[in-house]
Amino acid sequence: MSRNVKLGCCVDGKCSPHTCMHLPEGKTCGDCVHLSRCLAFGFTRSPERTSCDFYPRRFVVRETSNAYTSIVDELARRILRIAHERPEILQSSVAFDMFKFGLECSDLGPNLLQANAALEVARRRQREGRS
Repeated sequence: MSRNVKLGCCVDGKCSPHTCMHLPEGKTCGDCVHLSRCLAFGFTRSPERTSCDFYPRRFVVRETSNAYTSIVDELARRILRIAHERPEILQSSVAFDMFKFGLECSDLGPNLLQANAALEVARRRQREGRS
């Protein structure tokens, strides 16, 4: 990182030259209001990232409801159930590919952002052995 980065250059004004692009402790790209834009323009490929590629950092906490989070959690559980027999579902490059494996979620009505988040959550749980 360049030495001429001024302190407080990020939206929240809390950065330093050493932390400028890091998200706040415990936060990921999935917690940011700009996630959809960053996914669309390629600034991030995963809601699980903990640093921002959009300089200066533009992280703003997205308020989520319990309903939003519960849909992501339930969808991740369903993905992991399928993954026991078809582990390749976790290699899906986009959320739409998961339906090729028989994922049923019409009762949940997730949006694309929730589906992508659920896929990332399922991958993380599988890596951590929490399937």
